[in-house]
Amino acid sequence: MAQNNTYIKYLSPSAEEEGWGLGVTTVGHAYYPPGAIYPASRHPGTHFFSPEQGRVLNEYQVLYVSDGAGWFRSRSMKPRKIGPGSVLLLFPGEWHSYYPDSATGWREYWIGFKGEHADRVMRSPYFSRSDAVMEIGPSSSVPALFMECISYLQGDMSGCRLAAAGLVRHLLGVIYMKACRNSSAARQSVAVMERARAIMRRSLQHGIHPEDVACELGVGYSWFRQEFRRVVGVSPGQYMKSELMARAKELLASDRSISEIAYDLGFENSGQFSVMFRKREGMSPTEFRRAISPVPPEQYLI
Repeated sequence: MAQNNTYIKYLSPSAEEEGWGLGVTTVGHAYYPPGAIYPASRHPGTHFFSPEQGRVLNEYQVLYVSDGAGWFRSRSMKPRKIGPGSVLLLFPGEWHSYYPDSATGWREYWIGFKGEHADRVMRSPYFSRSDAVMEIGPSSSVPALFMECISYLQGDMSGCRLAAAGLVRHLLGVIYMKACRNSSAARQSVAVMERARAIMRRSLQHGIHPEDVACELGVGYSWFRQEFRRVVGVSPGQYMKSELMARAKELLASDRSISEIAYDLGFENSGQFSVMFRKREGMSPTEFRRAISPVPPEQYLI
């Protein structure tokens, strides 16, 4: 049902979805301007509720507030203010209530689901009734996932509902990832890793070690190594080697000799540099230079 910038759809999971282990029960989006009555009266009796009385569902729901502000409370959580970028996790059998602030209204996207696979995912350590509000911040990709799910459920082709069910798991993964990145500790960690990379880039030719970087940052090396890999995707040592190789390739595009480049990058001699370069690139510095330069290699001093 679509009306006034609102879309609401309810479904009963099919036998195909039950075999899949996860079926979508409802999906939609709605905009409530300041002062609007909440919620809309077009929800069925099993899902309609008043903010004062709250409700209990027999399914899971994920609700994303993209704009505006309001309040959430549940049996496991005290009243909590929510704003743009808040995700509400609703669990079956768990009393809850939520509503937009009358002064701001809000825009919401939601999806409901159930099934054996849904139970396994939602009972994992990643999601909790006692921490049912996840702050992921404003996002364009999250509403897009809800809208993609709606587009699947509007189609009658075989597999559309399974595709929508698959998006639920993807959506939960994206929400968890964004919540981790958006936490205060995560933001601090990202800032520290940016400083670490700046130190590494300016100290490449000095042969700085990851332990020295952690020391300069004033953090423990074990924590630094673990957080660097989590934030950057590779270990500190791997990152430094990659940066060293990138710098080496830049210098090999110049007219400087291999010996000068080796010295600038902190190697004891050109032989040591050549061994490292060949090991990582599968060719010698001279061969790499020949591949990228039209100038005959014999013009360079080795």
